[in-house]
Amino acid sequence: MSPFLVPITAFIMIGLVVLARSPIGLALAERLRGHGADLGLVQQQLDEMHGTLEAIRAELAETQERVDFAERLLSQKPDAAKLEG
Repeated sequence: MSPFLVPITAFIMIGLVVLARSPIGLALAERLRGHGADLGLVQQQLDEMHGTLEAIRAELAETQERVDFAERLLSQKPDAAKLEG
């Protein structure tokens, strides 16, 4: 029997106990018990996030158009007649 067998076994056992008490371990236990997340609720949340993402994309596109417009205005050379008048 190897002299390292007992410390390695103890290390593994302590690691398993720590994992079992962690949020990940508790979530795994719930999943194994069959009390996982409700798929309908998850789908609803996913649909809401998809809608929010589409709204953000639309806002970003509008903002990019405004920046392009401002850049075009700033890049135009001012007419000398407008400045003198």
